Amino acid sequence: MLQAEKALQQPDFTLAKALYTHLHEKMPNDVYVVQKLILATYKAKLPSEKEALEEALKLLQGLNPRESTDTETLRLSQAVHKILWNLTQDRSYLEEAIWASEKGFYLKDDHYNGINLAYLYNVRASISEGLDVVTDFVLAQRTRRRVIQLCQGLLDQTRTPTSGKWFDRDAKYSLLEILAQAWMGLGNEAECQNCLDELFALDPPPPAWSKESTEECLHRLRTLLAHLQLKIGLTPTQPAASKSQ
Repeated sequence: MLQAEKALQQPDFTLAKALYTHLHEKMPNDVYVVQKLILATYKAKLPSEKEALEEALKLLQGLNPRESTDTETLRLSQAVHKILWNLTQDRSYLEEAIWASEKGFYLKDDHYNGINLAYLYNVRASISEGLDVVTDFVLAQRTRRRVIQLCQGLLDQTRTPTSGKWFDRDAKYSLLEILAQAWMGLGNEAECQNCLDELFALDPPPPAWSKESTEECLHRLRTLLAHLQLKIGLTPTQPAASKSQ
């Protein structure tokens, strides 16, 4: 087990898949092992990315995500279906990703599920018509407001030495990155920039590739939202969320 976990951390997904496959053969009913095998399988992208994702889906079926309340199982289901949507543009995969994110968010009430769910609502809005576009746009904004509450609460704990809570730099980085995305999604560029300033000022600072990844993510979100605002009759200077702030 330790070797398999180390392979995931390195990361060496091909080795991790082989090791977790061996563990799965010995412990076929161990949910943790199956979850790690699913992760290693779709990350390894072998023999091709699509085939790896389809293999991961078969493993997921054994965990019965439709009946499960295991939030890690739901997170994996969201991830696999989201990537399949990106590869195929098959709407059924997008719907499954949204369903898994919704269930995970309502069960866990966490910022990670929330920010992914908000983005997926926007993606679905971008391929929908009529009132469905507005509905998903509004759902995304409401979800982001909850994400902001969750992130700010956790960040307040990191800034208060007497809180008894401790977060390493990577955890704080993740919170600030998600908070920046949430503010961006609500059309508040100033608050988004404040989060980025604090994020990039962390000591030690995040690596250059991580900064580029964050900026690329925000660029994609900004582009998607501009498209949606025009689609529902708004302009980028009139974000819907600003009326409810």
